[in-house]
Order: sequence, then C-alpha cells, then structure tokens
Amino acid sequence: MDDNLDQDFSKLIIPFDYENSFIVVKVVFNNFLPLHFIFDTGAEHTILTKREITDAMGVPYQRQFTILGADLKTILLAYLVQGIRLDVGDLVALNHSILVLEEDYFDFQKFAGIEIQGIIGADITSRFIVEIDYQHQIITLFDPSHFQKPKRNFTEIPVEIERRKPYLRTDALFRKGHLQEDLRLLIDTGAGLSLLMNTETQDSTDMPENLIRTEIGTGLGGYLEGYFGRIDEITLGDYKLQGVLTNFQDRTPDMNKDFDINRDGIIGNELLSRFKVTLDYVRGKMYLEPNRKYNRKFQFDRSGLVMAAGGKKAARIFYITYVIPGSPAAEAGIQKGDVIKSVNRFPTAIFELSDLYKVFRKKVG
Repeated sequence: MDDNLDQDFSKLIIPFDYENSFIVVKVVFNNFLPLHFIFDTGAEHTILTKREITDAMGVPYQRQFTILGADLKTILLAYLVQGIRLDVGDLVALNHSILVLEEDYFDFQKFAGIEIQGIIGADITSRFIVEIDYQHQIITLFDPSHFQKPKRNFTEIPVEIERRKPYLRTDALFRKGHLQEDLRLLIDTGAGLSLLMNTETQDSTDMPENLIRTEIGTGLGGYLEGYFGRIDEITLGDYKLQGVLTNFQDRTPDMNKDFDINRDGIIGNELLSRFKVTLDYVRGKMYLEPNRKYNRKFQFDRSGLVMAAGGKKAARIFYITYVIPGSPAAEAGIQKGDVIKSVNRFPTAIFELSDLYKVFRKKVG
C-alpha cells in the first residue's frame, strides 16, 4: 500500500452517513472532485467504480487486474492507476494507487438508491486501529501506539488478518440441535445485511426451517440468489444474538476455483451496527461494545418485494426486481418490472429506497 499521509496524528476522524445499511463517506478525489464512497472492511483495495471520472481527468491506466464478483464466480476487470490523492475526513492519502473498474459492475444507485462512486478498502485503513461508532456515525482511525482498548462493557475477540481483511472464528446455532462450530466469517462493512453463509443448502439437514428462495442481495457483479431465513443464535465473544436474519449463498460447482475463498460467510452492517466496533489490525483483535440497538429484534421485509431505484433524485422511480413466491406481494399480483407510484397514499417522490424498506418492515396492521 501507499503510506503517504499528509499529517502527523494520534487519531483521525471520518464522519459518515449510514444509508440503507451502508457506511457512506465523503471523498475529495485528486484535490478537486467531491465523491461518495462505501467504507468497506471486506475489500482489499480501494476502488473507483466510475471509469468516466479518470477518463475525463486523463489519468493514465497501468496494468489490468481481475476481481472476483460477489457471486464468487463472475470475473470483473479493473485497471491500476497511481498517484491519486484522496481526502477522507481528517485522512489525506497522497500518491495512492487504486483500482478503476472497467465498467460500473456495482450499479449501487440502482439497488441501494444512493449515488456511490467507489469503495474505501483496507489498503488505506489497515495500518490503523479502526473504530466504527454506528450510533454517532463517526469512524476514528488511531495510531496503534496511542490506542487504549475499551475499559468496560465490551468483549474482545481474536481476528485473523488475511490480505488486509479481518476474519473471526465463531459458532452458530442454525436451529435446535444443529450447532455449526468454528465458522470463519469475514467482518464486512461493505455488506448491507446481517449475516451471509456460504453453504450447501440443497441436501443439508442443518439449515433453519422455512427457508425462502430469493435474491439475497447485490454486490460487485450484480444480484445474488440464494435462501433467506432466521438462525437461532450466533456467538460473538461474550455476546449471543438470537433470531438473526441470515442469507444463505450456495457453494456451487461453477464458483471460481482460481481464487482462494477461504471463508464460511460474512458478518455485515445490520449485525455490526448493534455495537461500537473496533478493529485492531496490528494486534489481531476486535472489540465490540453494545449500543442501544443491541437488543432490538432483527426485522425483515414482510412484503416479499426486492426493489431498485432508477433515475435522478428529482425524477426517481422505484421498481420491482424480484417477488418472493407465495409472499403477500405475489398474492397481490405484483410482478417483476412493476413501478411503485405511491405507498400508503403518499407519492414515492418523497421517499428514499431505504424509507420504502422501513415501511415494509413494519408490523402488519
């Protein structure tokens, strides 16, 4: 990585917006262009998803790289660019190397309703101790020599750092009598979900009951298909979280074997946001301090709809990309491609995509 920082520090502050279960930070690109990036502990590299930006600036491209898509089988193309300046809150990275996607495989605005131009990866943050305060929406980067661990009401968990990405090992009770032990999970703040397991669901008797076949999310490369359900319990150090909404992504024969996918799943923001999360990359530790969201029940969208956003903010539309079979939406005759024009008699022009999902998560009646 490039360690060119334009300041001495004991700690650096990065404010963020928490939108649709994603951490969004403001970035000034090359001392000129204001952009919005996802803060992503699950990404090894910092990535610009909009190639038209570097094209317009005349930034030269170096060699080509391949990236494995979120479906674990699609190969994506990216180009190395060097000498980039990134201002992110108090952090100033000079002469930095990043990857530029050949095309915007992410299409973040479509599935999250947020305009995003890139991802802040671990190549920038892993030299620090990283504290993510979801409640106050602040990231603090500590110089390891100036950091003091929490004094009370926390749990300390060993983490493994591999290619700058943090993994923990833990147990999860998928359903009564079916404990999955020593699961290796990626701590992934680039994932707007609670928990995703890479597993074989077709013939497994260990899975939770009443799994639903659905689109389980979107990442680099497009929509991910799999199963959705609720596991009984997962253990994180001294804490046990019950009834966790969990996505199951099948391991299939066509998943790419050229990349070493040495994990059983990922922990995303819907679970992590119940804590203040501190990642000590230097010593291989994670500290979790529960916040006011800790005891809240994990809620799901009761409608059976998967939605996307299109158009600019002033003329934004929301449309259906998937309908879960047998769901209330399916029984009402809603189909893929339908446009949502109003919700509870209010025009959708006043909503963000995250607002719609919140409405559909509310209790029936």
